[in-house]
Amino acid sequence: MSKAPRLAWEVFKQPGRLRIRASRLIRYIRKFGFAGGLKALFMILASRNEFIQLSIPQSKTPLTLRVGTSDIPTFEQIFVWDDYEMPMRIEPRFIIDGGANVGFASIYFANRYPDARIIAVEPDESNAEMLRRNTSPYPNVSVIQAGIWHKATSLKIENPEGEKWLLRVREADDGEVNAVTIDELLEQSGSGCIDILKLDIEGAEREVFSHNSEWLDKVNLLIIELHDHYKPGCSASVYSAISKYEFTEFQRSENHFLVNKRQRKAAL
Repeated sequence: MSKAPRLAWEVFKQPGRLRIRASRLIRYIRKFGFAGGLKALFMILASRNEFIQLSIPQSKTPLTLRVGTSDIPTFEQIFVWDDYEMPMRIEPRFIIDGGANVGFASIYFANRYPDARIIAVEPDESNAEMLRRNTSPYPNVSVIQAGIWHKATSLKIENPEGEKWLLRVREADDGEVNAVTIDELLEQSGSGCIDILKLDIEGAEREVFSHNSEWLDKVNLLIIELHDHYKPGCSASVYSAISKYEFTEFQRSENHFLVNKRQRKAAL
């Protein structure tokens, strides 16, 4: 039996161990085509290598994933389940990807909005290395290894042994990574507004939105995941800050889409 049929047989005869679900397989096929979907899922489930490279229609370049890590569900959330599918028409020029992880959201935005400038911010060194690797073919994506916070300070990863998409930062004198504020990113960009601000920062949103959040009036679309289960008060902090402005909210999966009134008018 050749390698491909043997691999297919191994996948389908052990659905429990490999956690194959019909809906997952169907979704892969719908998103990436029959052959492409099967190949991508087989590589994810059966590869014994440390890294795999996936070529999908939604990206002009192959994506590198670390096998057996949270890179897999991160990839699926963005490219299989469309967690960042926009609820509105938008033509962004400046995007901040806060909590960029290994770069899949940045790549999603870069392919969908090729004229947009993107700043990808990620505090963890190993994630940042993968982020640079994945986004290196995109000259419009800049990588900053830092943690988004409410002031300039030093930060420390408080759960370094955690899953790579669940790493949290805290302020610390012996921190190993610098903090960066939204105001700083906006000033450095030279842009008058942030067309898309995506934040998946594992609880740091409580601090970010509790202090000096006047920059919110310059955000056209905020996409944020809230983490009250890690740090109580995240939702309260965010909603208290945005209550001073006119935002309309949509939700897709775990992401809250908050659209500034200015952007709603522009989309009409």
